[in-house]
Amino acid sequence: MKIQEWSDSIAIPEGEVVFPGGVEKTMWKYEQLRAGQVYAKFMFNTREQAESFATWMSKMQPDVFFRIEPVEASAIWN
Repeated sequence: MKIQEWSDSIAIPEGEVVFPGGVEKTMWKYEQLRAGQVYAKFMFNTREQAESFATWMSKMQPDVFFRIEPVEASAIWN
């Protein structure tokens, strides 16, 4: 499954990490949930990017729940 047409037609394969414009100290994790289980995860540099993606996804899949939370980049990379 490919997610298309978000943020000027950037195609993002499911489960792939997204880092447009470099890496910040705090990343923002977007998780899709179905039946209480994490269905897909995406990482973004800013909260605005994650919220924009969530808004777009809500239009494409209105039945999918999501959560956005901050994650320290040091928790992802050493």
